[in-house]
Amino acid sequence: MIFWNHIVSLYILLIDAAIPSAIVWAFATWTRPIFAIMAALWLLGEYALDCVDAYDIGAQQGWPLLEKQNMACHFISVFYYLVALGGIYWRFRERQREALRRESLPYVRY
Repeated sequence: MIFWNHIVSLYILLIDAAIPSAIVWAFATWTRPIFAIMAALWLLGEYALDCVDAYDIGAQQGWPLLEKQNMACHFISVFYYLVALGGIYWRFRERQREALRRESLPYVRY
């Protein structure tokens, strides 16, 4: 039983956090920031539903609620927002660097 709890916790932290967070980061850095925010909110909703399903399955099997899963839910909820905000900040800094680079180039008339 304890081993199963650790497997579920690792699955939640690795699969449900790493892959969707990479998707949110890609949206944030390669597209407009609003798409990153929308993706983060969508993934947050999906993850909340996953947590509810996990609790329902655990209750049906007679398992106690896992504190690790509860902590993972809160961690990943915050993590999605941090990843989205980090991607938006990265994109903002990238645009600032590009603007500074353009200003520093000499004006060439064709």
